[in-house]
Amino acid sequence: MDGDRALLAGAAALFRHDGERWRPISMPSGAAPARALVAGSTPGRAYLAGRSGLYRSDDWGRSWISVGATFRAAHVDQVVVRGGPDDVHAVAGGTLWSSSDAGRTWRPRGERVAGGIEAIGFDPSDPPGVWAAEGGQISHSRHPGEPWRTVGTALPENPARAHALAISGSTILVATDRCLFRSSNGGNQWDPPREGLPAHLIAGVLVSYPRRPATLFVGFAPRSYEELRQQLSKPGVAAAASAPTYGSTVLVLAGLLAFGLIAGALSFARARGAARAGRPSIGRAPQ
Repeated sequence: MDGDRALLAGAAALFRHDGERWRPISMPSGAAPARALVAGSTPGRAYLAGRSGLYRSDDWGRSWISVGATFRAAHVDQVVVRGGPDDVHAVAGGTLWSSSDAGRTWRPRGERVAGGIEAIGFDPSDPPGVWAAEGGQISHSRHPGEPWRTVGTALPENPARAHALAISGSTILVATDRCLFRSSNGGNQWDPPREGLPAHLIAGVLVSYPRRPATLFVGFAPRSYEELRQQLSKPGVAAAASAPTYGSTVLVLAGLLAFGLIAGALSFARARGAARAGRPSIGRAPQ
């Protein structure tokens, strides 16, 4: 997103906003339904994790190239762009992979944790470190090449598969297929959020508000990715799901044009109070 253009991944299609309206664009073979769509640091660049493979576009989705052959995994579960303009991290096959050249080459980060990594997160106050969730447990690696170290206690509801992590000092949020969990003491104690968020839906996306890092938005889905994939595999369903019916489930947003303005207006008071207290606040992602 650059303020005028944005990309959106729907159930079975991609859309681009050109400043006036949404238009469908081509999707790489094997990409529907999308698992993740993440904006790169370079203007026009985006990373798309689909049903299988990982793809990169450098021209606002007009063309895509495959950048995930190194993983040798059936699919990529998460993509995070962090650090330099070409630094990208991907979770595939239970392993965290990192690239410093926009996905042209990859290297694994640390040893594989027991059970395999499900999701990763970074603490802005700890640039070299990375956090990971697996099997309801949180692990931490301080530097590249350092083994993973288990921290805190397991999530209160298990099995709970993690989809995203957000960390700020001793505060950890984990979006799972059961609900959203929060710990204010480094994972030693977990509590579900008590701000009216749904506890029975899948929490799949955690997005920080760039202008106010203490504010986070979480996206919920009424059905799992696997259920969506099975539905789209039925004859005739994919074509209907490709229509831009925005009331249906949207897996991942690479940024709606008005996302920051609307979300910020709705949560300004909450964000201001949380920022003063030095802890992240939580808001609902726009539907």
